[in-house]
Amino acid sequence: MVAVKPINTIKSMISKPKDRLDDYDKTGVICQIPCADCSTVYIGETKRSLKTRVSEHERCVRLGQTDTSALSEHANRLGHNINWKDTSVLGNETRWHQRKLMEAVLIAKTNKINIISNRDTGRTLPDSYIQLL
Repeated sequence: MVAVKPINTIKSMISKPKDRLDDYDKTGVICQIPCADCSTVYIGETKRSLKTRVSEHERCVRLGQTDTSALSEHANRLGHNINWKDTSVLGNETRWHQRKLMEAVLIAKTNKINIISNRDTGRTLPDSYIQLL
């Protein structure tokens, strides 16, 4: 017996019931925040929403809390401004180990010479992996 299955079904033509999240509302992300005054970029990960983490960085920069944020240390030590509006999501991963590994890969792949990364040690890639990237 031969059955014909339609390519387009009613289900495939109806839009998805959930709205896509804005980047700032996503959780478990690796983000990039550029400096407005030099070519330095901050690359870091967070399990919380990007909006929450960026607002924490903004508060640290505004209050001069350089001990809790590497981004704040860069801005306050050099008197630079941070380009908050150009913050971008480089990757999304909800699992901690995989997110840390993705962060390390994205830092290694970035062509920028000046990178500010999270203060925690995170993951480090072996030199043989870096050559493959």
